Amino acid sequence: MKQLEIHEQFIKDLKKVKLKNKHMQKLFTYVSLLLNEKPLPPEAKDHELKGSFKDIREFHLGGDLIVLYRRIEDKIQFLRIGSHAQILGM
Repeated sequence: MKQLEIHEQFIKDLKKVKLKNKHMQKLFTYVSLLLNEKPLPPEAKDHELKGSFKDIREFHLGGDLIVLYRRIEDKIQFLRIGSHAQILGM
């Protein structure tokens, strides 16, 4: 089982994002899957980013709500949570 590491910016973002109950449930489910080294469901659209975000992955919680994370050895680092526009400037 991998260890969870939460970046300070993720915590700041989480305070700003108003997660609906369904999004919170998905977040907990996806965290559990990642920590247990299991794939996320297709609806999460988990994929690696490119360019300056190389080595960072993204998954969707629903709508435009995304989570950026990184896999490093025995850790899963949660980096950001929010909309594409808030995080990636898109």
